[in-house]
Amino acid sequence: MLGHELIHVAVAGHQQHVAAGLFTQARHGSQDIVAFPALGLQNRHVERGEQLLDHRKLRMQIGVHGRALRLILRQHLHAHARFALVKRHDHTVGVKGIDHLEKHVQKAEDRVGGAPVRRIHGGRHGVEGAVHERVAVDNGKGAALVRHIEYLALGWARFAHTSLHAPRPAATAHQASLPPRPARDTMAHGTSTSTIDPKGACVMERPCAWKKYTPQQVEELEELCRGYKQFLSENKTERLCVKTGIKMAKEAGYVNLETVIAEGRELKAGDKVYAANHGKDLMLVNLGTAPLEQGFNILGAHVDSPRLDLKQNPAFEAGDMAYLDTHYYGGVKSYHWVASPLALVGVICKKDGTTVDINIGDKADDPVFTISDLLIHLSSEQMAKPAKDAVDAEILDVIVGGRPVKFDEDDKDAPKEPVKQMFLDILKEQYDVEEEDFLSAEIEVVPAGPARDMGLDRSMILGYGHDDRVCAYPSMLAQINVADVERTSITLIVDKEEIGSVGATGMTSRFFENTVAEIMTLAGESSPLALRRALARSRMLSSDVSAGFDPGYAGKFETKNAAFMGRGLCFNKYTGSRGKGGSNDADAEYVALVRDIMDEAGVDFQTCELGRVNAGGGGTIAYIMAEYGMNVIDSGVAVLSMHALWEVANKADIYEAYRGYKAFIERA
Repeated sequence: MLGHELIHVAVAGHQQHVAAGLFTQARHGSQDIVAFPALGLQNRHVERGEQLLDHRKLRMQIGVHGRALRLILRQHLHAHARFALVKRHDHTVGVKGIDHLEKHVQKAEDRVGGAPVRRIHGGRHGVEGAVHERVAVDNGKGAALVRHIEYLALGWARFAHTSLHAPRPAATAHQASLPPRPARDTMAHGTSTSTIDPKGACVMERPCAWKKYTPQQVEELEELCRGYKQFLSENKTERLCVKTGIKMAKEAGYVNLETVIAEGRELKAGDKVYAANHGKDLMLVNLGTAPLEQGFNILGAHVDSPRLDLKQNPAFEAGDMAYLDTHYYGGVKSYHWVASPLALVGVICKKDGTTVDINIGDKADDPVFTISDLLIHLSSEQMAKPAKDAVDAEILDVIVGGRPVKFDEDDKDAPKEPVKQMFLDILKEQYDVEEEDFLSAEIEVVPAGPARDMGLDRSMILGYGHDDRVCAYPSMLAQINVADVERTSITLIVDKEEIGSVGATGMTSRFFENTVAEIMTLAGESSPLALRRALARSRMLSSDVSAGFDPGYAGKFETKNAAFMGRGLCFNKYTGSRGKGGSNDADAEYVALVRDIMDEAGVDFQTCELGRVNAGGGGTIAYIMAEYGMNVIDSGVAVLSMHALWEVANKADIYEAYRGYKAFIERA
């Protein structure tokens, strides 16, 4: 016991977390020591870390060795603690482990005093169950077993009969104001477990979602992720994502809003419509039974991803090779883009009004492209530069050819750039476009190749564009899979988030507001005030990816508030940087509502921030939608290597995102 708060420990997988509970009462004379079951530790094998929790009175010492943990809490210059070392077969905790522990309890009674120790260890023999908790311990095979563990409390003999039997002090004003703790199984579906953090703060650690899946749920998860991998592989631009989204909507019975307007039809509950904007935004609307003025349940995500865009005048020749000049889009690290297979995907719009689709590099028999890198033998100067300067963004030029056209050297009309001409000739032959048509083209340079399962256990997906198609796809799927709703549901897919949500297809455009106005007019609620009320009364999940905790860069995260891979849908109460600058900060009342929705639906979720304070930051479309006065919170999926060519997402998180979005549409 410490300050009349129980200290917990959880060991799961290859992670060891040590944290103290609340230290509210620590400075007011806590005298009891709690020792946890642990493998036999030898001092020479223990890595120790020590942190002064109170400048004068209390010190915490942590020892970690493999999966075994031990914790000492010492009062300054006075405390002396003994450990109960419990041998556990195969790292599991069961009845034998408890029996071992009780033997140590019996031995400890001789040192401390029978009554106090028996009173503290409690639980198994019906003695004060308030002082025992659940502990999850990895069994060495990836499965967490949950058992009741009686803790062994070792106190100092001189405090044994006073502190242990002393009445609990009255709660402070702060403690009295706190709500009662729910009587939940700490390893229940979607709930948290307490662990110990080196800072001494209370940590509400979320369980790994994989641990509770039934075989049927695993199959549902895999089916969802098969569809997502195909979506991610085939839709590497915002135009393609919207095109596929429209196809999905039509198959689910959604009708083009323009058709409804042209026919002068009225909209009523149960009608489903979609609207597209410049081929880069998409809005799916399922009209509910409640008046539209009461607001909507909105899912929002973006489908633009960091990339390289061809310049309007891109083609040139140098060193007997043909190149296409690029300008990067969004936040990229230039050195990511060299020496990797690349594809060209986009459209070329001709003066006659026709549009030519370009997609070269993704099919198995397609040629690919690349950007060259400097060989290591000549890169001493380059290697000495900061990473941001190692590869100049201006030289991210894509190699597209190395073969010249044949010509007579005496021919006065021979091309001055024969390799570039060969490239243009092939382009003309296969796509019937001229070099000048690049002036009205949108061609994106993206990584070549499909999304693939990652890991020997196939638990993750490696692919380009998880940010933010990993949220857009399950959002659209959740929207079309909920047939009947009370509050009208809307899924909004937008462009330009990676560069500030600007322009006619960014979230700052009037596309969303104008489309809502059209729908409300067709539904007989055409007053401007009704529109304003509907927007202000709406609720939204602004879905965007979060930074997955990366042990290789642990110093950039604050683990209590980091997103861990495989622990479910992420919620960011706020984003931004430098003091939450540029963020939407969701109301506590709305966060409570979202928590309740997720818990009722059994959705695994976690709360997080984008890294440590002042480590960086980022933003989403949430703050833009919040300008209408609606409740908005950021939610999404944790990814590794965000904004790299190949990002990593965990299948369990994708599955929980889909389940969470579906629950929000149905219950918000």
